[in-house]
Amino acid sequence: MLELLHHLFAGVCGQNPAHTWAPGGLLLPCCQRCTGLYVGALVAAALHLWLKPRLTGRFLWIHGLFLLQMVPFGFHWLPQDPLLRTATGALFGFALVSFFWLLPASRRPTGERPAAEKYFTALALSVARELK
Repeated sequence: MLELLHHLFAGVCGQNPAHTWAPGGLLLPCCQRCTGLYVGALVAAALHLWLKPRLTGRFLWIHGLFLLQMVPFGFHWLPQDPLLRTATGALFGFALVSFFWLLPASRRPTGERPAAEKYFTALALSVARELK
């Protein structure tokens, strides 16, 4: 099964063994940054479903910065450790889900939505957990 996953992820991940988590001595099928991306995207999707944050201009600007942070980190212009690679991937995953969420969010009825503070608190806790 793990071999099949390695083969599937090979098309979207560089799978550099030096940049891959190995819990229990087995390499995960994707690198640390991609692991963060998938976990971040999953958490962001759950938060969007649960909290339904208002996608205001400021919200989108912040998530746009999460996309842009991938340039210096993705091109390895800055020194990184495994936790930083995972955290930057998680922020990128949050941003992707937020921008993909624009069309479905525009079609949902307007009404009372929870404050963005809950969303950003959950985002910060998710990334902080990656850094521990």
